[in-house]
Amino acid sequence: MIHRRLHRFIIKLSKRGILPQSKLGKAINYALNQWQYLEGYLTAGRVEIDTGRKCAILYTIVENCRRLKIDVREYLTDVLTRLPGMQANEAHRLTPAAWHKAQSRKRHQMAA
Repeated sequence: MIHRRLHRFIIKLSKRGILPQSKLGKAINYALNQWQYLEGYLTAGRVEIDTGRKCAILYTIVENCRRLKIDVREYLTDVLTRLPGMQANEAHRLTPAAWHKAQSRKRHQMAA
């Protein structure tokens, strides 16, 4: 299979005296360290590969909080506490913008 040929090629590269701290050296080292996970994914079709979508979603949420000047820890604590008891059709209330609006309303009502 092609992944075996790729693995042999990466191993050959690793033996060429490439500096470990160079970009190529780091890439080779990373590929070799992650190889067992790639093998697991290729041999067990039921394993889900993470393409970074989960991280991208989290970064987007955090950056939206920062843009709206929301305390990220306060937001995540509140949302992750409430989320298990909510229905899927209520999730739109937990976006940073909707959460911020609701919190502003609460503060305004408490001040009145």
